[in-house]
Amino acid sequence: MDWSALVQMALTMAGIAAPRDSDLQEANVGTRVPMDDDRDLSRLKEGDLVFFPGHVGLFVKDWRFLHANTFDMQVSLHRFSEVLDRAERENSRVTSIRRITPSP
Repeated sequence: MDWSALVQMALTMAGIAAPRDSDLQEANVGTRVPMDDDRDLSRLKEGDLVFFPGHVGLFVKDWRFLHANTFDMQVSLHRFSEVLDRAERENSRVTSIRRITPSP
């Protein structure tokens, strides 16, 4: 399972339709969380989807990041700081944060 399939499956299980690919998820799922720049994570909340170029995962409790990744070749829970450090070493940054809000 890759990262976008993981997010699609999680959202489907929550009753939220989501496209299969991360670029379409980034454009169409949830509400964009404002960022002053690609390092501004001040508005990040548990449950937000965090997008990198060609990658997506779920920000969870205690500054952790749940994602399927090529680093471990599995679904993993990493410290978010490690994910950000690895992304920076690869000249990659957060492209957007999307918030999923439950329907009333």
